[in-house]
Amino acid sequence: MAWSRSRDRRANHSATLPHIQQLVVVVVVVVVVVVVVVVVVVVVVVAVVPSLLLVSLLLLLIFLLEFYHYNYFSY
Repeated sequence: MAWSRSRDRRANHSATLPHIQQLVVVVVVVVVVVVVVVVVVVVVVVAVVPSLLLVSLLLLLIFLLEFYHYNYFSY
């Protein structure tokens, strides 16, 4: 009886090891996915924000030029 109990305990222990390994794999995959998403978001923000600023500055410049042009020639 004691031999079968120890065998069952070893079987349970070896059954929990793949579970722990699976948990570690899931955690590693989640961490990698989060890091990749953060890197992609940072790259997109760094790539898009300067162009958005440039476009907004150009639009502001065009608006000011048109405003100045309209006021200058209206008199």
